[in-house]
Amino acid sequence: MAHVAAGPPGPADVLPLLRPGDILTHCASGVAATGAGPVVREAYARGVLLDVGHGAGGFAFDVLERQLAAGLVPHTVSTDLHARSRYGPVFDLPTTMAKLRAAGMPLADVVAAATATPAAALRLPGGVGTLAVGAPADIAVFAVREEPFAVVDAHGQVREAPERLVNTATYVAGRPLPPALPEPPPPWVPLTAAQRAALDRRDGALRALLGQPLVGPEELAEQFPRTFPRPERG
Repeated sequence: MAHVAAGPPGPADVLPLLRPGDILTHCASGVAATGAGPVVREAYARGVLLDVGHGAGGFAFDVLERQLAAGLVPHTVSTDLHARSRYGPVFDLPTTMAKLRAAGMPLADVVAAATATPAAALRLPGGVGTLAVGAPADIAVFAVREEPFAVVDAHGQVREAPERLVNTATYVAGRPLPPALPEPPPPWVPLTAAQRAALDRRDGALRALLGQPLVGPEELAEQFPRTFPRPERG
């Protein structure tokens, strides 16, 4: 897997060295001069795989749209998720998948690019990334909500995704994985005032939720029935 950034070296120096099955990540970067030029087309034609690898600066809508128009469809979608990207602009994998939908890729192709295709690219055995019988039961379940919403790339370009993917359950080796909030951001991560305010609101809402009883008195059952009469209330 080759990571190409501002360089040098640039894509024209690196891509000719890649062989079929090798991977170019940050393929739609607005920082590196990837785009849809001859060197990228030649690499694609001989079997070099394109990976989105969004990250904090490796994804631009206009670059991806030029690639799609040229028939250079990314093989895999990934987040390059780290401390400087998970609070925005990346957020998570479903949001990154929605960005490919906003650029025009069909939903089935986007799902394959996040599951079966990367498993095949990494030559993972045993049906990883599929729902085949006998495959590892690592399963993410999503609700597909037909509600367009705005998504943004690493450079502030906004597009509208046609639907939202909302995780409803995740299983690892067949066992449910409980939802959990991520650790708070390290103090060195450059966040805007709006990002920090949103994190404070989320923490406050969670504390308020967990500070309330789960259900009301009328929704409880007597687990240990009394063996003697209740005293009369005077």
